[in-house]
Amino acid sequence: MALSEQLDLIKQGVKQWNDWRKNNSLIPVNLSNADLKQLNLNKVALWDANLQGVDFSQANLTKCDLRGANLQGANLQSADLSQSDLRNANFTQANLNKTLLNQANLSGALLIQTELHDANFKQANLTAACFHNCLINQNIVLNDIICNYIYFAPSKMNRYPENGNLESGEFANIIQKDFILVSPEAIILDSDIGAVFDQLPKINNQSKDDILGKTALVIANLIEQASVNLPDSPTLHVKVATKVISSLQNNSEFLNQFQQLKADNRLEELEVLIPNPALKFIIIGLKK
Repeated sequence: MALSEQLDLIKQGVKQWNDWRKNNSLIPVNLSNADLKQLNLNKVALWDANLQGVDFSQANLTKCDLRGANLQGANLQSADLSQSDLRNANFTQANLNKTLLNQANLSGALLIQTELHDANFKQANLTAACFHNCLINQNIVLNDIICNYIYFAPSKMNRYPENGNLESGEFANIIQKDFILVSPEAIILDSDIGAVFDQLPKINNQSKDDILGKTALVIANLIEQASVNLPDSPTLHVKVATKVISSLQNNSEFLNQFQQLKADNRLEELEVLIPNPALKFIIIGLKK
């Protein structure tokens, strides 16, 4: 069934859509970039659906099934997803401002660069969800949430706590104390970091054949500079890595050195030379 036919079907009503899905469960659902704003989609079955860029603003999605759905870049502002099954859904770069998510199950969901201003997570299940570089304000509601542990970096990295489970209310305290914000400071190449690159030609001249050593020296200096004035928190290493990656991604001279180490399978040696938790996130970011 073509995208236009699926779009026409879901607009006919939830019963018609759910009956079709029940009888055609192997057919992929693709409603990407569809305009479904303000629709009543209560209890709709959209598990594993491609919903990238869909406009669900002000839609009624209560008790819906969005398990594993791809909602990257979707607009869910002021939508109602109360009591919905959102396990392992991808909300990367989605707009969840003023969205009702109370009693929703977001276990394993990806909230990466997601807008969460005034979002309501009251009594939601956030265990194993990933919060990374989200836009969060003080009006986010996190009362009575269920959250045994959380990830603060993509690919199920930076588990917090590293072992065991969070205490009741601990996640809400972390978020409210240490807002995970996408801010200009995270990507600006400040003068201290810029000075490290000014030294790169000198480092190269001193260690012409030591690619590992000069690569480690640059990264170590950048980590040190990026850590200045950042308060200790569960997301500290992710923030440091984000700043370092942003400052390195356009430096062709450094990237050539890094790619040479990657080709020679020597990246693990960097971890020996730089025993900093931020390094693993930096390596992953630069490998992409």
